[in-house]
Amino acid sequence: MAERPNILWIVSEQQKASSAGCYGNLHASTPVIDSLAGKGMLFEQAWSTSPICTPSRCSMLTGLHPMVHGVTCHQNRAPVNIPLLPEQLSAAGYYTACFGHVERQRGLARGFHEAVDNKDGILGEAYRRRYGPFSGKPSWYSDTVPGAPEESHSHLLTDRVLIEADEVKQMDVPFFFNVCYEDAHAPYAVPPPFDRTVDYHGLEVPLRGQPGERPAWHDAVLQECRTDEASDDDVRKALAAYYGMTASADFQTGRLIEALEKRGMMENTWIIFTSDHGDYAGEKGMFAKSEALYECLLHVPLLVIPPGNTHAPRGVRVSSFVETSDIYETVLGFAGLQSPYEHQSRDLLETASGTADEHREFVYAQVGDYHGHLGNSLPGGMPASGRHSSLVRSIRDADMSYIRDPDFSDEAYDLRRDTLELATVSGMDAYEDACSRYRRQLDAFEKACGDLRSRIGIINGPRGFTRGWE
Repeated sequence: MAERPNILWIVSEQQKASSAGCYGNLHASTPVIDSLAGKGMLFEQAWSTSPICTPSRCSMLTGLHPMVHGVTCHQNRAPVNIPLLPEQLSAAGYYTACFGHVERQRGLARGFHEAVDNKDGILGEAYRRRYGPFSGKPSWYSDTVPGAPEESHSHLLTDRVLIEADEVKQMDVPFFFNVCYEDAHAPYAVPPPFDRTVDYHGLEVPLRGQPGERPAWHDAVLQECRTDEASDDDVRKALAAYYGMTASADFQTGRLIEALEKRGMMENTWIIFTSDHGDYAGEKGMFAKSEALYECLLHVPLLVIPPGNTHAPRGVRVSSFVETSDIYETVLGFAGLQSPYEHQSRDLLETASGTADEHREFVYAQVGDYHGHLGNSLPGGMPASGRHSSLVRSIRDADMSYIRDPDFSDEAYDLRRDTLELATVSGMDAYEDACSRYRRQLDAFEKACGDLRSRIGIINGPRGFTRGWE
């Protein structure tokens, strides 16, 4: 059997696809991932299964949609009776480590030999420097993180990964590293020198949409975001800050890969670069995120770069629909493993090479069923009015997105005319036949999810809604 490859999985948190140069953004500064795209596979239509971190990460670690694994909001815990991806890899002889967004309390650190949290050690000091000055500020407020560049959270996180790498190099075992850079995560706090990356004067203010055309719950979110207090320049500055934050994550990605190359640890290493979900960054007049299923929150960058000793597609842009849950099956394939349970994930290499049995016609996402007590957690989290007590589900293809929202009302968007999803066409006579088709397809998907959940026999982790312990 050939020597098993290493796997470096980098997650730039809350980074939407449209914030990267290789996805067409002329203002962004992402030279590292732009270069990586030329060395591997870039998936143009990669979609997260959820617009918030915990459900999305659980999907990547299980190959299942939130409706199946049961983690549909921040406070849920991973299912207790199926092994997560790192558990399977560690059992197969991999050294597994996660750095940054660990989520121990939600069961997502299972299987990692080392799990270095954002708030551990000196990372905690940098974390507080980044978040502390923003307490009580409007969601659109942006500023520079205090401290020198080498004191930034992401710089210190890279340092910590390299400490681990030096230890692992002595073990003579394959490694699986999950490195999560929090730079692009709200609030809009930019570490120097990336606060000077983008001149806000040249940016356009994202469109907000009209009150009569957008869902009524948006108005409550806009109030909590304090959007009406923001001038156009405030919004431009927030967007420039967001691009500076993604530039910082891009720089650290390059710094990490270069340092591992110098250590001789990249010759047989696969790289995956992606995000857990996106960010409004001013779109629809909103900031950060919410439990909503829009393009700006679900469409993410996804790149796969093969080792130099592997025959795999290179310099390829893949237009087929894929989901971030496909990372599960793809990583298992790298390691020569098979999932111990049935799942919904598909091998990204097969999709890229054209050898897949079938391609996705639609992509789906779910979020909500929240019954906790967090309230408004802006500017770093989400507004209370952006949470849903019912489960919100969506289906989309290139023509239309349809959102089933039991709490308020369903939404539908004609993506051929309204790519930013600003004016819902749900309830319009001219779109009733189309909406009916998408509802039927969504019904079929939901039934398939329920059947799969029953076949696997999923046992939910604790729901996590106890006041004071969320």
